[in-house]
Order: sequence, then C-alpha cells, then structure tokens
Amino acid sequence: MTNTGKERRKAERKQVLDSFQVFLTFPGKSQRRIVLKDLNALGFGFLSEGADYFEEAEKLDCFFHINPGLKLPLQIQIAHTQDGFTGCEITEKTNVAYKTYLKFAALLDDLSAFLD
Repeated sequence: MTNTGKERRKAERKQVLDSFQVFLTFPGKSQRRIVLKDLNALGFGFLSEGADYFEEAEKLDCFFHINPGLKLPLQIQIAHTQDGFTGCEITEKTNVAYKTYLKFAALLDDLSAFLD
C-alpha cells in the first residue's frame, strides 16, 4: 500500500490552538498536565513522557481541560503509542461531556479561519 499523504483516520485531526490552555489529566494515574497535540470528533492525540506509561487498548477515565477551571470527564481507549505520542479514541459518546467536546472541536474549526 502506498502512502498518498491522505489522512488515514476516520476523522481529520485538528491542531489545538495555542491560545487555548487545553490539557489532559488522568485521575488515579497521573495528575500531571499532559499536553494535547491534536483532536477530532472520535478522539485525540497527546504528548506523553516515560513516566506517563500508556498501553495500547488500555481503557481510562480522563479529564479534558479546556482551561484550568473547566474540564470534561471522558472515557477513552488508547489506540497507539509511539515515540512520545499517544493516540486515543473516545469510547463513551452518549453523555453531555462528549457532546460538549464535539462543540469545542467545531469551535476550533470555525476559529481556524481567523488565524494569521
């Protein structure tokens, strides 16, 4: 199979704008702020360090912080880990937190038209 440079994911990933203080925490695993790299409607990717050990297929509860005072509780499953990057899928898609997450992802889309 040749790589055509086309997005292989089911949903296109969007870069997280630096103007948002978006980060993740994992209760019971790590309260350290974990930097979010990109996101889409189905999940997100983040930068992980050696101390933040994640296994593929691992299911976790996390908090998706839009800023330090606003967090959404999400359930995820680790899809892959490689070279300090971890990708995950959101597994619970029927609750209000997920619906709010989708609205935030749509807001990022809308705001990208105004970037310099």
